[in-house]
Amino acid sequence: MADVYRRDFGAASTVIPYCVTTDSWTPDDATPAGHGLEPGRYLLIAGRHNPENNMDAIAELYAATDRDLPFVVLGTANYDSPTTANLTALSRRDERIRLLGHIGGRSEFFDLVHHAATYIHGHSVGGTNPSLIEAMGSGARICANDTPFCRETLAGVAPYFSLDQPSFAAAIGSILDDDPGHDAEVRAATRARASDRFNVVDVVTAYRDLLHAAAAARWRTTTISTRWAQST
Repeated sequence: MADVYRRDFGAASTVIPYCVTTDSWTPDDATPAGHGLEPGRYLLIAGRHNPENNMDAIAELYAATDRDLPFVVLGTANYDSPTTANLTALSRRDERIRLLGHIGGRSEFFDLVHHAATYIHGHSVGGTNPSLIEAMGSGARICANDTPFCRETLAGVAPYFSLDQPSFAAAIGSILDDDPGHDAEVRAATRARASDRFNVVDVVTAYRDLLHAAAAARWRTTTISTRWAQST
């Protein structure tokens, strides 16, 4: 995002991402069962039902595969969303597509994301998107839309896909057909990256430092350097 502001507007900016904390959460495999799901035996996508999140397009890509696992969709929209309409119509044609709507409880949300065989992140805009960082913090096995934002956030701990059938099928196949031992290693690495790069202490400290700098500068435009200014 800093590159976008620099390139398109000639403006410097301070880079501070979203953060996640899962310190008070421990996985509970009873949560998926409460929704008729088996831990490790479903795919999941989550987010607002906005077109740029590609949730209906990705559900269509999954419907075109011969995989037999449920494809769970979390989230909703606060308007008459064509995405919701498309997902609803698809779920009526394909029993694998399950719409659970909005999940308000954070522990329940983390449980559902964590226990999925793969969490699919289809967002095409949004920088360090909060739902992606939350999935990382839960130790999810992630498969992500191939955007600069996702690559910067994940730094290689997930496969990427384009919004076409061969690319998507290959990306989810690399996860669904993976060895359990390697799957556990990737999940641990994903959660460790969230803890290192997107933890609450570092993010709050960066906001504090920026506010102090702005107060000291009074009327002048102020930016500060942070550890997230460059992709690492």
